Amino acid sequence: IEEDVLSKLNVIDWKEIQREKKNKPETSAPENKKVDFYLKYKYSLMPAFTGYVTKEGLEKLKDNPNVEMVYLDRPLHILLFESVPLINATEVWKKQFNGTNLTGKGQTICVIDTGVDYTHPALSSSYLGGYDFVNMDDDPTDDNGHGTYVAGIITSDNETYKGVAPNAGIVVVKACDSSGSCSETAKGIEWCIDNAHIYKLSVISISLGGETNYSSYCDRSPPFVPLEQNYTNEATKENISVIVASGNNGWEDGVTFPACFQNATPVGSVNDGSEGTTADEISSFSNR
Repeated sequence: IEEDVLSKLNVIDWKEIQREKKNKPETSAPENKKVDFYLKYKYSLMPAFTGYVTKEGLEKLKDNPNVEMVYLDRPLHILLFESVPLINATEVWKKQFNGTNLTGKGQTICVIDTGVDYTHPALSSSYLGGYDFVNMDDDPTDDNGHGTYVAGIITSDNETYKGVAPNAGIVVVKACDSSGSCSETAKGIEWCIDNAHIYKLSVISISLGGETNYSSYCDRSPPFVPLEQNYTNEATKENISVIVASGNNGWEDGVTFPACFQNATPVGSVNDGSEGTTADEISSFSNR
């Protein structure tokens, strides 16, 4: 269906433009050619595609009976959370299952974020691969720092600053640019699902969120279902847990998107007891 819809548009591959120029879509079109749509990505698990659309292209999409929905991308932003002894991970490491300590061994987490510094000595042994949807290549190098921080919380094997699961593997999807703005989250989740059998993924970590407060589940009904929701549901069907930061707005009556999905598991922050706070108490800034 996507190919039929795209065939009715004058389409330019955004990836080709990115390779040749680092300009905005409206300034990158070849001369004397009317462009309707700058195609960024097609999706493999559902009939959908993303990109930049012109006014004329949008009218064509609205008039096409095969188009069920057109919606604006919902950019997300990076979020931070802290911890290891506070969640008793050090106690969990001592426990065993089938003779193996519960340190993450044999498990792989897919981290969707700003990338990772996979050369970092505390992370290099855990890094298994990934993809960069910002620069469209196989090198998810972190140019912000947030993704490396998150990866460290998950799987750092530094003797002093161990992660929650120091023996787990990580694969990394770079969906956020150097400023921390993220617009390829759904594509990132799809990549994790598509590669789950290769890396034996069991968890997807998303420390990203929007600015809207949801006091109840934000799942929408067909046909108006966001791609992020569809792919969170697909991941759950594949027995992959989707762990999402609840947000740092200080809301006591809700969480942000996409932590608000019914099949997502929101995670907040607790205090570490420093600066006059009470250890293990919910942080004032943490949404709940």
